[in-house]
Amino acid sequence: MARKNRFPLEMGNGVKVNNINELRQNFDLGAVVQYFQNGQLVEWLDARYYDKIEAVKAIPADAPDMRQQLCAALGVVYTADQSADFDETTLDPEQKQRLEVKKNILRDLTDDNQVIGHALQTAITQDDLYDLWDMQLPTIYLLGGREFEISLRVSDTHYVGALVEELGEPTVKIDAQKPEECAAKNITFAQVILPWGNAAPQPVEPTQVVASASSGSDENVMEELRELYKEVFVDNPATKPRGLVAAHKLLMKYKSEQEGTSHQDNAWEMTDGIWQEACAMNQHQKKTALRKVCQNLYTMDEIVHLKVSNDFRYGWALTKDSLCLATNQGNYVFKYNDITEVDYTPDEDDAYDRIFAIHTANDSFSTADTTDEDDEDEDGDGHNYTYFSVDAIALKLFVEQAKDIV
Repeated sequence: MARKNRFPLEMGNGVKVNNINELRQNFDLGAVVQYFQNGQLVEWLDARYYDKIEAVKAIPADAPDMRQQLCAALGVVYTADQSADFDETTLDPEQKQRLEVKKNILRDLTDDNQVIGHALQTAITQDDLYDLWDMQLPTIYLLGGREFEISLRVSDTHYVGALVEELGEPTVKIDAQKPEECAAKNITFAQVILPWGNAAPQPVEPTQVVASASSGSDENVMEELRELYKEVFVDNPATKPRGLVAAHKLLMKYKSEQEGTSHQDNAWEMTDGIWQEACAMNQHQKKTALRKVCQNLYTMDEIVHLKVSNDFRYGWALTKDSLCLATNQGNYVFKYNDITEVDYTPDEDDAYDRIFAIHTANDSFSTADTTDEDDEDEDGDGHNYTYFSVDAIALKLFVEQAKDIV
C-alpha cells in the first residue's frame, strides 16, 4: 500500500502544523476554512487517521454555520472573535498582498498566535481601517500603541485592541462627547483608550489599585489561598458538579488524558457554554480576561483562579484579596473582608437551580436579579444565572475561609 502524503498546513502565525494537537494550538479559522474549501484539510486529516474525519466531510461548504461545525468537528472552541464573514479566499490580489505585509509586521512584534491569527481583521494603519470598513466586518482589531480615528457612520462594529506587550493599548479618537452616542450606533470597544476614559462604568468602585504581589507576606498569602482553592474546589466532594455537567466534565477529562493534552492550568480556565468544558488560554486571552473580569486591577501573579466564558461575557476570579465578577449586570470587585454574607439556595438534583448572591455593607449581586431574557445568550448555550450557580457552594466556602487568611 502506498504511503500517504503527510504535508503540513501553514497557519496564519506562520507555524506549519503536522498533527491535530499542533493544529488546535495554532488554530487559524480563516486558514482552516481555506484548506477545507480546497480539499486539503480532509486529505491532511485522512493521512493522520483523524477519528472524526467523517464529521468534517459531512459539513456542507455553503452551510450558514459551516465555521461552527468545522470548529466542533476539529475539537476547537468557536468564539465570537472568529465569526467574520471574510477569509483569505475572498480577498483580491491587492488585499492578499496587504494581508501578508500585516502578518509579517505582527510576527515581528509578537509571537502571540491569537494576535497574528487576526491579521485579516487587524488595522495597523488608518488606511487599513478604511479597508476593513469597506469589508463591513463586525469585529475589527486595532494594533496597540497606534492612534485611530473612528467614524460614527460605521455602525454595528466592535473594536478590540490587539495588545502587544511593548506597545500597550491603541488610542481612539471619535467625534462623540459621551459613550451613549456610540451605544446608539451599536459601536462598542474593548482594550482601547477612549476620549472619555472607561466607557463601561463599574457598579462598584474598588477601594484601591492593587499593587503587584512582591513582598514575602503576600507570597505566603497567595500560597495559602491556592491551597485553600485546592481544598475547596478540587478535594471537597460537596463542591463537585453533579448530573449531566459532571458526566460531561468527566468525559472531557478522559479525552484530554487520552490525547495527552491539558485543557487548563492551575489558575486559568476558559469554558464553553453551559457544559463548562475547559479549554486552554493563551497569554493574550489571559490579559483580556484580567481586563474583563478584574478590571486590570490585578497582575497574573495575583490570581488564585480565574474562570471566564469563551466570549468573555461572564466570569469570576479569586485574587489575593478579592472576588471579582463579570456579569450581564456589570462588573464587581468584592474585597473578601468587606463581604458580609454569601448566599446560595441549594437544590438536591439540579446545580442550575441554585441562587447565588454576595452582600457587602454597600452593595450586592444576585443571580436572582437576572431575568430569563437576560439569562440566555443568542445561541441559547450559556447563562449568566447558570455560570455562577454551578460554582456557588465552592465560592461561598472559599470566601468565608479566605477572610481568615488575608
